[in-house]
Amino acid sequence: MSMPTTSLLRRLTSPMSRRTGLAVIGVISAGITSPAVASAKKRKKHKKRHHGPITVCAVGCDYTELNDAALAARPGSRICLKSGTYDGNVLITKSLTIKPCTAEDVVTIQPDGSNRAFDIQELTDTDTLKIRGFSAETFIINGAVAAASDGGVIRLGYDSTPVAGHLDLRNVTLRNGASLGWGGGIGAYTTGNVRLKHVVIRSCNANTSGGGIEMRYGTLQLEGTTSVSFCNAEQGAGVTLRSGASMSMSDSSVIGGTSLGDKNDAYLYDGGGVYLESGCTLTMNDTAMVAYNKAQGSGGGIYAEATATLAGNATCSAQNVVGNELYQNSTGAGPQIFQVSGSSC
Repeated sequence: MSMPTTSLLRRLTSPMSRRTGLAVIGVISAGITSPAVASAKKRKKHKKRHHGPITVCAVGCDYTELNDAALAARPGSRICLKSGTYDGNVLITKSLTIKPCTAEDVVTIQPDGSNRAFDIQELTDTDTLKIRGFSAETFIINGAVAAASDGGVIRLGYDSTPVAGHLDLRNVTLRNGASLGWGGGIGAYTTGNVRLKHVVIRSCNANTSGGGIEMRYGTLQLEGTTSVSFCNAEQGAGVTLRSGASMSMSDSSVIGGTSLGDKNDAYLYDGGGVYLESGCTLTMNDTAMVAYNKAQGSGGGIYAEATATLAGNATCSAQNVVGNELYQNSTGAGPQIFQVSGSSC
């Protein structure tokens, strides 16, 4: 039988109840939920029901601009893009995942002026920007209309102040990047890792080096069907490694192409496919290739400075560095590989 309210109040205010107040209150609070607690629980459930990626599209999404979504997102958030063309000059300062909303969405990033598509800064060694497409044909990231200072499509860090973060690209195309300095496609100045899987980099140019990619300090991984082709620079037209950087190529990744029509062209100096500064390392595994590139100086395929290291299939005896050539008027050496103080072929 239930106790009358007045009797309950007398019990609560009695000396015994005051001495054991904690126990009494604990019993009562276990059976009674205040409106504020109930409301908080509802809000928590409400938030969980609506948890998902931040959406970006022209009408009806969380944001209409990718940069606004990236600035507002919390670290670790997912951002999905519906079909359309989006402005570039996207500033990234935290871990994010950016991808199309569905496999049917066709996405293009198109910066204007001298703005690159993505400028990635302030990342720590636990931060990663992931850009994931469903296919390289349906996620296109273009470079600046006018040449950027460096990193024509994507810049990660600065030359003098490398970041510690990571970049992970999968199933995307980077194209038409132009740089007044280094890295026509990607200019990466990081002590971290840059991983490219099933990525196409093509038709990118740099005034000095790294027409497709310039990697400094960290580790560059080319995996799957990743390719770097139709890129130009004074030297290291496909990829340039500096400041102790290392690169591994695996699966069927290729720098160059299947004919000189796909070539990367070092039109003034060395390294049509790859240029390695002293202290850098290139490792080629599986069926990866450096093929059909061209240089005006030495090393039509690969040019390696004195203390650079070539490992795996990056040798004259393997068939993974083929079809490269020097300009007819070149006075250089090593149409396939030229290594200072080492073997050339």
